[in-house]
Amino acid sequence: MKNNQPLLLIIVLILQYNLAAQDFEIPKEIKETHQRLSDHYEGVKEDRIHFTEDFVKKETAFLQKFYDSITEYYRYFDAKKKILKGVRVYTDNDAFAFGNRDHEYTGGLRIEFITDYVGLKLLSLRKDNDYLTYQAVFFGFELYTPDNIDIKDPIDLDPRDRPFASFQYIGRSRNSIRLDGKYRVSGELKIGIIGGEVSRNFQRIIHRDITDSSNNNGWDYQIANEGRFAIQYNSSNEWQEKLTDNGQYVSYGVNFGLGFEKTFVSPILSISNKTFFERNHHNAINSSNKYFGTQSLWTQIKQTLFYEATVAPEYVIYNSMLQGYPTKNKEFVARNNGKVVIPVIDNISNIVTKFSLSFGFRNYNSTLMFSYYIQTPEYDYGWKDKAFHKYGRISFTLNI
Repeated sequence: MKNNQPLLLIIVLILQYNLAAQDFEIPKEIKETHQRLSDHYEGVKEDRIHFTEDFVKKETAFLQKFYDSITEYYRYFDAKKKILKGVRVYTDNDAFAFGNRDHEYTGGLRIEFITDYVGLKLLSLRKDNDYLTYQAVFFGFELYTPDNIDIKDPIDLDPRDRPFASFQYIGRSRNSIRLDGKYRVSGELKIGIIGGEVSRNFQRIIHRDITDSSNNNGWDYQIANEGRFAIQYNSSNEWQEKLTDNGQYVSYGVNFGLGFEKTFVSPILSISNKTFFERNHHNAINSSNKYFGTQSLWTQIKQTLFYEATVAPEYVIYNSMLQGYPTKNKEFVARNNGKVVIPVIDNISNIVTKFSLSFGFRNYNSTLMFSYYIQTPEYDYGWKDKAFHKYGRISFTLNI
């Protein structure tokens, strides 16, 4: 319990200084302007005399200026594009979970560049002019380890335990929000390698130079050692409603993933003190205070402090990080001119419940966030005398 006292103190602080989030209706003038442009783009009106190119540009710039004042990054349809709008970096590690150690999902890193370009639309059924959007391109990796990470021979692999596994990828996401701010959707496509070298080298550097912990000698026996091509698509759809008069909001929706990494579907339920407009997909916090940046740091923190608590029961259809090949529960690695069978998990837990608590604040043009994750077992590891897996995430978002 002592290890969790700093977390409890921060939670109390957030609740104490929670300010009401923006609670407003889109102004009538904005709605009317959007309707005029919507009629133009959809060809509703036959008389186009008033819809000259200059008129459309002027109306579009007016809408973009309004949305720039209430949210970050989102771009109104056909508004001027910007190459780089922000950068986000986050790192996961079970060392951030107050005493947790290397096992299960043990860490990861991701760097994202936010832009108005790369606006591919795959299977999109939404009308572009009814949504604000922005894109991101990224690269990153994830790594998973068994309980014993010092494996020098395949006979040391425990068939009850998960195998070593990693996924290194590049990708692109499209992030959209409806003009009223009550519905948002995000889709990301990741293309990469399962079983590459990046993750093992990253963990070895961390262990050698930072944590001075046990050697991770088992990466030669990871799933798809030396690399296997993988493609993964993940999507999130969320709706938000006002929960209380003092600025609490509830959001609900569904996430799903399909691909060579993991196939799953997950309903989600969250409570936060920020609207979707105030805190976007990449945790960039908007401050409508015109004096923001000239005030004391503590005043800025109190104005932009946010939290979010989320529960997401996940139904897992297939998890390659546990089960190996998507078509069979076997994995092999080459050793001494032969093949060695790597134990993989056959009977995974099809229901995995995840809980997370996030909090952060904006300072000038950057947002800092910490998230604490707890999840139920992905397979039967009762023999470890361990009921949950825990890890933390530190995220930094910089507006450009």
